[in-house]
Amino acid sequence: MLEAAVLLAFAQILVKATPYSWWSRLLGPISGDQEKGNAAAETEIAGSMAWAVNMAARYLPWNAVCLPRAMVAKWMLARRSVSSTLVLGVRKARHSTDTDLHAWLRAGRQTVIGGEVADQFTIIACYGE
Repeated sequence: MLEAAVLLAFAQILVKATPYSWWSRLLGPISGDQEKGNAAAETEIAGSMAWAVNMAARYLPWNAVCLPRAMVAKWMLARRSVSSTLVLGVRKARHSTDTDLHAWLRAGRQTVIGGEVADQFTIIACYGE
């Protein structure tokens, strides 16, 4: 959880204080929306990383939204040699002309972070390995 908390602080600073063109390079190359199968051990690791990120976010003094959470889970999985894809999506806001953005992370066919509403968004970018 400590690793997740430190990385969440770093991701929050990146997202809030630096341009997208700079920090997006830390997510990996833009890739197609392909899904790779994961072994059972990798699926267990992905679940553990999601738990650590969500628990750390719960205790931070700011609201760590979907993008920093997905970034941190991706970095933590990469450190453990588990492939993942960070997905960015967009949808039209319900009662406005604005748009909503959402980020989620998949490891193989499993959505690790942010999957609760992912099906409501149109994919605009996927960052793979």
